[in-house]
Amino acid sequence: MGVTVVIGGQFGSEGKGKTTSLLSRDFGERCAVVRCGGPNSGHITYEHGREYCLRLLPSGVVYGRRLLLAPAAVVDLDVLRSEIEQYNVPPDQLSVDPFSIVITPEMKEAEKELIQSISSTGSGTGAATAFKALRHPGTVLVKDTLAYNSWLRPYVRDVRSELHDLLEHGYRIILEGTQGFGLSLHHSRMFPKTTSKDTTAAQFVMESGLSPLLVDQIVMVIRTFPIRVAGKQSGPMKNEITWDLLRQESGYPYDITELTTVTKKVRRVARFDMELVLDSCRVNRPTDLVIHGLDYIDYRNFGVDRYSDLTASAKEFLAMVQNATGVPIRYAFTGKENSAVVDFTSHLHSPKLHQEGFQLMASPSATLNS
Repeated sequence: MGVTVVIGGQFGSEGKGKTTSLLSRDFGERCAVVRCGGPNSGHITYEHGREYCLRLLPSGVVYGRRLLLAPAAVVDLDVLRSEIEQYNVPPDQLSVDPFSIVITPEMKEAEKELIQSISSTGSGTGAATAFKALRHPGTVLVKDTLAYNSWLRPYVRDVRSELHDLLEHGYRIILEGTQGFGLSLHHSRMFPKTTSKDTTAAQFVMESGLSPLLVDQIVMVIRTFPIRVAGKQSGPMKNEITWDLLRQESGYPYDITELTTVTKKVRRVARFDMELVLDSCRVNRPTDLVIHGLDYIDYRNFGVDRYSDLTASAKEFLAMVQNATGVPIRYAFTGKENSAVVDFTSHLHSPKLHQEGFQLMASPSATLNS
């Protein structure tokens, strides 16, 4: 069928996990989800009355889809085994590439000083990536561990070949990217306050062993109020505010302070930065946008699943973003649950949206190149 790439347009935690799970639901059973990156970030989805907190498994696990860890993935075997057991994933559902790298205690030790200097999670993901690039003698690949990890052996397969086989059999492939464009090692303007790799759509395609000619959809996820990980040392953040102020302005009746998925520290939060989003659009050229956090604009949007029921301020925000970027909006999230979403895919040509001022623009190039 083709390849969809899901990316973050800000500093991570934009809602890529929820987006990926919803896409895997909408594409149906002939869909496979590939997780890129490593366990230094977590993707959270709420469905079936439970929370799915995933650091390695692709978010397609929520709807029972085919799961794959890319050849360039960075694997913490303890995390992977824990998630396989927690979500009861059988070997015929998940494939782990034999050439993906395994995080060792030495790699975690190598990142300890980064925890203080740039608010790294210290997961060993960056060190593992560096070890592989340097062909370091301490590099351990998944295939090297099978002699003493009998539980892992049934899951190990040539992921690159499997992806091409799935495409030939009409499957839709979703590449679930990690973190956000503002943290890109190469394209962020905040080096060294970045993550340890590139975070663009092109990177995730390369990591999976696929041709860019196969990609027909790039879905970029953004937040109404972007976040960064805890600590000023994590890097600059334009128009930073406090969670208390956001709670007051939105009218939320309870505390909305967010914690990082991996380290459980208080995230930093800021007002929307259109300049960052437009920069991300220029580099990644998304075909679809997903917006997370209409309930942070106004609590009255919490749980809303119909455009007509959104507040005027939420509608104005959607129109502002789409008109500035020229990219159609696919989903708009109004809460954590997968049911808390306004789905525009069945209403993209609805006259009602035009009447209410939600102007749809077909091509991003007209706006981005003007």
